[in-house]
Amino acid sequence: MPHTANTDIRQLVTAQRNRLGDLVETLDDAAWNRLSLCAGWRVRDVVAHCTQSNVATPWRLTAELITSGFSLTARNERWVAARRQHDRSTVLTEYRATADQLAVPAAELPYALVEVVIHGYDIARCAPAFDQDPSRRRNTAETAATPGG
Repeated sequence: MPHTANTDIRQLVTAQRNRLGDLVETLDDAAWNRLSLCAGWRVRDVVAHCTQSNVATPWRLTAELITSGFSLTARNERWVAARRQHDRSTVLTEYRATADQLAVPAAELPYALVEVVIHGYDIARCAPAFDQDPSRRRNTAETAATPGG
């Protein structure tokens, strides 16, 4: 694959997803069940949602939106609700199995990067060892804001 800005973003997304998986493995029960910044969700729900983001394709998103009454909120809640009864190991295994999947079109790569960074920050609030270097967030934001990736 030739090197392009899109290649860089794909690599950033995959690296951040894998770092987030490493972080999630360190969470204790209290952190796993802590309230998220996402209304009505706990950290475990955010991890389940991140799995959904990992496997999203335009066709799958369209089908899920149709069956959710064209509501992104309802689509996300249906996915998360279906995984609430799963234990941490099952959710983490699903997350790890999908972390390297990135089936989004090039135009949506910046969104995929922002998605994992924002949810990663939400989860990281529970784990002080997580790298919260402000320059990394700034670089991510600048990359995501660059037209054409």
